[in-house]
Amino acid sequence: MTGESNGLVNFIKSRGLNHRQFRSLLEEIGADYGDLVYCCEVRWLSRGKMLKRFWELIEKVIEFLRGKKKDKEVASMTDLAWQADLTFLVDMAQHLNDLNLKLQGKNQLVCQLANQISAFRTKLQLFRQQAASGNFVHFPTFQSHLQKSQDIDTKVYVAKLDTLVQSFNSRFHDFDQCRLLMKLFADPFSVSVDDLSAEYQLELTDLQASDELRATYRENSLLDFYRTLPDTFPNLKDNALVHTIMFGSTYCCEQAFSQMKLNKSNTRNQLTDDNLEAILRLLTSNIKPDFSKLADDMQHHPSH
Repeated sequence: MTGESNGLVNFIKSRGLNHRQFRSLLEEIGADYGDLVYCCEVRWLSRGKMLKRFWELIEKVIEFLRGKKKDKEVASMTDLAWQADLTFLVDMAQHLNDLNLKLQGKNQLVCQLANQISAFRTKLQLFRQQAASGNFVHFPTFQSHLQKSQDIDTKVYVAKLDTLVQSFNSRFHDFDQCRLLMKLFADPFSVSVDDLSAEYQLELTDLQASDELRATYRENSLLDFYRTLPDTFPNLKDNALVHTIMFGSTYCCEQAFSQMKLNKSNTRNQLTDDNLEAILRLLTSNIKPDFSKLADDMQHHPSH
């Protein structure tokens, strides 16, 4: 389905004459949108936006393709079952895009990412249960299309949701196995001592009995809390270290890629790989150099 949509979009966008004619058509009929969104194969966010825009312009696209004698494509796009698949995919892609955006936030720890994944898996179960009873309230585009045709077999989409649920369960089953230790890291004062292995029980008992440490936990960030945690809690600190080094890297990667594009331009063709690496490390690091101390430590007048 996405392949067909991508092909039609790229057919319109990649040929200059087609593209200009399509934009002229949209301008003539006063369409709300002036163009289609170009889709890149490796970016799911752009793909989701492309699908939504494609559906919103479906009638205009059909009209344009009729003028181009694309009879096969027109036959597919006017089929109600094909349109049902597309509208379902539009809504599902939107849900996945929302999850994707939440996972791309800055400075997110693994426990925060796991919570987002857990919430989405619960949503999928809800979608599946509601779909089994014919309720697609969380799929507004698809539900609106169903009102045009009562012959659409919705059991097909229940099966698709089943497949997606199984895929998420398989992909993220590791989170289920370490859920308790992750919760111990994120909220040690809410974990039951009896649920933990012996190595953590005594330390957690002391921690939960300390009003001072409880206040420190409430008043500081999670990482600052563990930085100030006394060495008398070695196992809890080790568990925190394990979970701290697992973090969402998407923001860092996107930031590094953007900085690389900004610095590695045609006007800087003499930039070496070593220099570029040093620039990226400086631009993406949260550590600020103490320039005053560095300057004071320098030998200003070399001896003769």
